[in-house]
Formats: sequence, C-alpha cells, structure tokens
Amino acid sequence: SLVHELRALPRETEWVEFKVNDAEPQAIGEYISALANAAALVGKAFAYVVWGVQNEDHAVVGTRFDPSKACVGNEALENWLLRLLEPKIDFRFFHVVVEDRPVVLRIPKWVRGHEATCRSGPLRAGCRRGMLDGNSADRWFRTLDDR
Repeated sequence: SLVHELRALPRETEWVEFKVNDAEPQAIGEYISALANAAALVGKAFAYVVWGVQNEDHAVVGTRFDPSKACVGNEALENWLLRLLEPKIDFRFFHVVVEDRPVVLRIPKWVRGHEATCRSGPLRAGCRRGMLDGNSADRWFRTLDDR
C-alpha cells in the first residue's frame, strides 16, 4: 500500500511528512502549500502528510486526528483550508487503516506558473516548513519556468 511505501523511505523528504496527532489548522495549511511547492521542485506528482506514523522510526501508532470532524471556529477544516490556499489546491484527506488509523493527505504538485501559499505561508526547503533561501527559491522558480 502507499502508506507502506512511504514508511519504507529512510526519512522524511521534501515531499513526505509523518505526524502522529499534530493537526493545528494553520500548520496543516502551511504544510499543504510547502509540500505542493516541494513536489514541484523535486519533480514528484504528489506530496503526502501521513498522520498516525512516528517520524523517528516510521512505526504505525494511529492518530486521534479526524479531518472530517475538525473545525476552525464553526467552519469545517477542509473549507477553511480551501479559503486560505492560493492558488486553489485540490487536496483530499484519505482515511487508511494500517494496524491502526493513519490518515494520509495527498497534495497535488504545484499549479503551473504559481507558487502555493497559505496566507503568508511558506515555500519549502529540505525537511522543514519555512521560506526558501535565495538559491533554493531561484531554483524553484526556474523549475516552474522549465515546465
């Protein structure tokens, strides 16, 4: 399965993040934009956040995060995220049962000609959320121009 393939990676990458219960809405939006940009930079069709898998050893531990029940104020999390993301990124939460209950978020690569942002959200460099340094940002924009 996809979860097993992602767990087989030696570590998190620019396009894969593992979480257990870390589900703060603004951070999720930042991860969506950052990972979509990273997928573009490294030529991947998709990027993933997998909840329910430990980052250190990729063990399946399950998660309490349920995106279908998560809200920001009175607004459903998915609707709230759709309002924040520019350009509109077609993301979906997939519930997959593997030994427990990890949730996989699949994120399409960039929208041609646009960097993905979440309000003031980040680009991505390496395995962290945050702004790209000048060299990485130049490389990212050249990647967009070449495609």
